[in-house]
Amino acid sequence: MQHSDHRRNNILVIGGTRGTGKTVVEQLIERGCSCTVLARNIAKAKGLFGDTVDIVYGDVTCPESLQTVLNSTFAAIIYTVDITDGLGGRGFAAKCLVIQ
Repeated sequence: MQHSDHRRNNILVIGGTRGTGKTVVEQLIERGCSCTVLARNIAKAKGLFGDTVDIVYGDVTCPESLQTVLNSTFAAIIYTVDITDGLGGRGFAAKCLVIQ
């Protein structure tokens, strides 16, 4: 399902293969939304979602891997990478208790 023309009406989920991101992708699929998952592990994403979403390679710790996908137009971008403890515990996002 690699069609760049439809991305304008597509939602990009960064971090869609675990936890919150996986739940978000599942809910988007249930609602019939067009969705792209940015994943470090393409095989894992394919195993989870099959052909129901577009899957593109990207690693948030490697900015050059994000250039192609972020040069596309999306209806929304949802970022769920390690949302509670920050990127690999490096404080990329506030701890869950701080957010609450």
